[in-house]
Amino acid sequence: MRALVFCSTAVLAALLAVSPEVASAQMKLAPKATAPGGVETRYFTSIDGLMDGNADVILKETRQGKTVTAAVLDVCYPVAKNSDRKDRFVVNLQVAGQNLTGTTQSLGAKAPVTVKLLRKQAGDTFEFRGQISIGQAVTEVTSPDNSDLSEKEFLDNQTSDDGITPQPKDFTDVSPEAIAVKVKLDAATEFLKSLKGQDVEVTLASLTVGCDALRAGEQTINMSVDPERAGALLAKFKATPGVTAAGWTAGMTEMDRTIRIAAADWRGRQDQPRQARGRGGWRAEQDARGKAGLAKLQPGDRQAQAGVQAAEPGLSRARAHRHDRGCGSRLARQARHDRQAHALGRESRHHDH
Repeated sequence: MRALVFCSTAVLAALLAVSPEVASAQMKLAPKATAPGGVETRYFTSIDGLMDGNADVILKETRQGKTVTAAVLDVCYPVAKNSDRKDRFVVNLQVAGQNLTGTTQSLGAKAPVTVKLLRKQAGDTFEFRGQISIGQAVTEVTSPDNSDLSEKEFLDNQTSDDGITPQPKDFTDVSPEAIAVKVKLDAATEFLKSLKGQDVEVTLASLTVGCDALRAGEQTINMSVDPERAGALLAKFKATPGVTAAGWTAGMTEMDRTIRIAAADWRGRQDQPRQARGRGGWRAEQDARGKAGLAKLQPGDRQAQAGVQAAEPGLSRARAHRHDRGCGSRLARQARHDRQAHALGRESRHHDH
């Protein structure tokens, strides 16, 4: 999990760039039963070539039979090449035969947007060609072989799970330290500011406002906290303006590598050392540790004593040497005299023979 204790200025700026108009710019998605030859809603979820293929596109068409009577183009795209920040525009297109045109501005940067598309149908597939301009950037659109979806198919593909469990039965599917908060985009900046001093760790990846968040108008922010404080923090977050959901989510605890222990027994064991210290047991504990340390030192003491005894003869000779050092020269002269006398005696006996 890369993590962040508090969000950066750049992230706050990115969130500020998201307009409150996002929530009001949602497309109406309620499915309806379609009578033969009646009004029908169809969707395209891709148009090749937009923003080097990095755009998330939804084109909604209202048809009377095979004739398009209205169209809405929703495009979410990176604000710059290789950027994680997203912007979005939603434009109502004027339909004139095969031509779809319209103008608007992007919701974040407020950049002017112009759309000019030519739509052609060939059997069950559709081709789009034309231009889309955002500010000074112009994108050429060439997208053949597009298939449309029914409203039911589209809605089935749009379902998403935020992963938030408000009241988990147990923590087999969620992690006790991992919590998540879903907050409206226009309130996200103030919510992040309120986390200062709360001793929480915000997951950096959850601060990226993606296309799903831009379209829903809500962002899910993940955090790691002390499990003992999670419940109280979630209760506080739920009462915060702009928060629409809060609860536990998946985190670093995996049940495949977990042993469940009764919480009461575990807390009791954890509290015992602190209770002993509170009753004056801290000093007794230190004294016991000191005695154990002395017991461990005793074998070393015996080894040291044996070493001193083994060295004693050498020490005695060294002391004797130091004691006799003053008469060393006299003894040496006496030894030389004895050797000379012995040599002279041997020479005299030789001459006698």
